[in-house]
Amino acid sequence: MPVFARYRVPVFEELGEHYEVYVVSSELDSFLGAGLEEFCFEGLKIKQHILVPTYKFLHSKLFYQSDLIKITKEVRPNKILVCAHSHYISYWFLLIYCFFRSIPVYSHIRGPYNRSKSFSNRIIYGTIYFLISKISTRTLLYTPNSLKRIEEFGLNKKRFTVIYNSIVNHYPIPPEEKDYSKIGILFIGRLREGCNLELLCESIIELRNENYPISLHIIGSGELCKFYTNKYNGGGYMKFYGDLYEQKEISEISKECIIGCYPGNAGLSVVHYMSLSLPCLVHDNIMNHQGPEPSYVRDRNNGRLFHYGDKESFKRTIKEMLDTGDLHLYGKEAYNTYLQLSNPSYAQRIINVLETLSE
Repeated sequence: MPVFARYRVPVFEELGEHYEVYVVSSELDSFLGAGLEEFCFEGLKIKQHILVPTYKFLHSKLFYQSDLIKITKEVRPNKILVCAHSHYISYWFLLIYCFFRSIPVYSHIRGPYNRSKSFSNRIIYGTIYFLISKISTRTLLYTPNSLKRIEEFGLNKKRFTVIYNSIVNHYPIPPEEKDYSKIGILFIGRLREGCNLELLCESIIELRNENYPISLHIIGSGELCKFYTNKYNGGGYMKFYGDLYEQKEISEISKECIIGCYPGNAGLSVVHYMSLSLPCLVHDNIMNHQGPEPSYVRDRNNGRLFHYGDKESFKRTIKEMLDTGDLHLYGKEAYNTYLQLSNPSYAQRIINVLETLSE
């Protein structure tokens, strides 16, 4: 995998109960400025965590993760679960090597959710996903939306399995424990290009000028952290918590909020909001999102969608959420969505695929 993400710890912990797990990821130095943090695997059910250097080419359009084949030869794994990034040359080398060595490889990939159905995309990405599915033992997709796009590209869906990308929150807040009398909005995510936090902050300022006593709680850090804190940290109603990974603390902060919002290009944070019974507010252009997970948000069911790039639509949707009195209904459905995504767990869905194809 590229850089190890802390939210994947429960996944590897559960996989470690069934397998002897070796984790290979890029050294953090390869991704300086990405708003990521060092993480120690000590005490976890992981056999070994191997850090390797990653090199960038063509202005970071291509990558090469070192020593994957060498490590494969040394470890001699029965199965390999790999993050399938088509821009990683090393992924293709590993895939081809394992194909000829008869080592089962399960390619874990977002899918072409962010690619249009243009003729050129159908040729380019249709070919890429065809090759991945043909050489891999199985290709694991994040969401049903990803599988839908696979079918639209004319590919055989039988070689793909949807495993519903999600998180494990050990401190969820079910709807019966949620107080919707608070007027706060929660943001969780890296403060980076594309998060569009200024849209949320500016809208909060305008809404307060319209006598909405709304507050904003921002959890996360990144390359734009200093920019945002300098610009918006003076009002008292916008609180920046910085890097915060303890789920119990995040759940406590969420009790001050009744909406989970990602104003820019969202990803897995929407599932975290759902685990806290927070209706999700995201934009409606799935192809521009950071990941396919915002496709879990259903407008006027477990959250709301605003028109991509439209500030008035964004502010109007917040006002509608605050004024209509339906937030508790949206929150209940959001939590139900989280339960559906987490039962069985993400790790168990992976295990089910690994074991089914081994029979």
